Amino acid sequence: MKRIHTLIWLITWALWTSAQTTGVRMMVGEHSIAPKADHFLSETKPGWKIVDIKLKDKTCHYLWGRQSGQLADSPQPTFDIYLSGKQTLVNYRIVRLKQKKQYRMLPKPRLADNEYLECSPANFLIKPIGQTGFRCTPLQPLKPGEYILLDAGQDTSDMQKVEVYAFTVANLPAPSSAKSSRQAPAQAGADGYSSR
Repeated sequence: MKRIHTLIWLITWALWTSAQTTGVRMMVGEHSIAPKADHFLSETKPGWKIVDIKLKDKTCHYLWGRQSGQLADSPQPTFDIYLSGKQTLVNYRIVRLKQKKQYRMLPKPRLADNEYLECSPANFLIKPIGQTGFRCTPLQPLKPGEYILLDAGQDTSDMQKVEVYAFTVANLPAPSSAKSSRQAPAQAGADGYSSR
């Protein structure tokens, strides 16, 4: 009987770990959840025509909804990224979106032209998980707003096919450190950030 229980437990564990081997998961508290993969909607607005001069058409890539359905639990969200095939960790990027009344959009039409935070040791605390996984936490807190995490190694010529993971960073305090609570309050510098 004990062997049957052990065998059932091993099969369950093997199925659970095989389900964890690809994709992106986000840590919320102590739980690892799979955020919903989303795709951009695209719209091309024709440029103005003034006399014989036609201005350039403008393309807009956006996600519907004012806010993402996934709220990060801190300004430094932790992601578990499981690579497969030819994927590399440095291709994963966090891009901040512009928030409009009913949607969130990429600030610039071309993905490469937008500011991003590359998933590399210079920007993230990275710890290995198993053979193909990495736990990645930004070293600096993200500003409150709407973000996406994506693999820039995807074909970005058609943005409607690019898979993104949207999340929201609310105006939350940064994780507290083990410093004494009697420490003097930090003074804000000219750039608005506190210095200690």
